[in-house]
Amino acid sequence: MKRELAINITTGLLLLAGLVTLVLPMAFASARAELFTTTAHALLLLAAAWFLYKRHKLAVFVLAISAVHYFAGGWYAANSHYLSVSTLIPAFYWSLALRVSLVAFVFYLLKRPTQNVQC
Repeated sequence: MKRELAINITTGLLLLAGLVTLVLPMAFASARAELFTTTAHALLLLAAAWFLYKRHKLAVFVLAISAVHYFAGGWYAANSHYLSVSTLIPAFYWSLALRVSLVAFVFYLLKRPTQNVQC
């Protein structure tokens, strides 16, 4: 019961994050490349939410790709402006740690076997 609740809450958070990531850059993106990368990231989050909702282990892989995509995007943006990543994106390392912990949490949720308890 607690596992199902945790999966449903995590799915809802991923869905919300994916929708916000998809909608907000359409209003605020200043370059076409920004719009493309944020759309790709939003679609990865939405796909991870869908796989988690279906209890498919592919959700872990998609979330890991999303974290790598976030890291590569921040690193590329910082190098193209000749800045450190933490200067360009102040909470970059905290956000990356949050994404990696989310991958580990979803892996933990989907790794545990389903327990059918009958009353």
